[in-house]
Amino acid sequence: MLPSLLTVTSSCARYRTMQDRGEVWPSATTPAALLPDFGSLAEGLLSGRLVATDFGWRPVETLVPGDMVLTFDRGMRRLESVLAAPVGPDPRTGSMARALHVPKDAIGNRHAITLLPSQLVLLDCPYAEANFGDSFMLVAAAYLEGYKGIRRSRLAPGVQSYMLAFAREEIIHADGSALLSCHATTRRTQLTNPIAYPRLTSAQATDFRHWVQTQAVGADQMPRIAQVDGVFRAALQGQVERNLLH
Repeated sequence: MLPSLLTVTSSCARYRTMQDRGEVWPSATTPAALLPDFGSLAEGLLSGRLVATDFGWRPVETLVPGDMVLTFDRGMRRLESVLAAPVGPDPRTGSMARALHVPKDAIGNRHAITLLPSQLVLLDCPYAEANFGDSFMLVAAAYLEGYKGIRRSRLAPGVQSYMLAFAREEIIHADGSALLSCHATTRRTQLTNPIAYPRLTSAQATDFRHWVQTQAVGADQMPRIAQVDGVFRAALQGQVERNLLH
């Protein structure tokens, strides 16, 4: 079951007390050259994604301009536009789009979800803290492949994507506590408190993917280590008991 909006709002407020960064969202556009080959560079939210609004959790396909949506930094904000479009084949290759299967709780989602590869995610992870001194960073979903079991998946032809836009770029709550970036309808040239969440450069993206792979390998090996350690402990205990009997 998804948490109540009160729970999400309380969590949101806890982070907002640290620093209000709502004025400075970077563009959600990610250069195609920076992404791995997924057959499509589509972004937006797929049908069925649940978005936190002033009327509770609502499927993204039911949202219309004027709805109030809960944002990570600035509370309820008015939705300015919704662009719906089918996710088609990559015009360069003709291959069907692929996406990311995100297991339950991998990025705060309360059940398994599917993300398009160019969708920006606000990720809370040790890599961000170690490299930017900030616990959060914006990263395209494509780079999360291998992170906490996130893997590629195929999309059915004609699946719909919904691009949400606000007066300025915002981070919204989806399917629990997954934090997803949404576009701005206009670009502001004068910003107050110009502090943005870190974004990966091309070199950092490569380094982050290596970090993700290292974490995945470590997670795979830990159960084996624990199993070997358990076997060793059991054997040692058995030897101790035999010595006591003699």
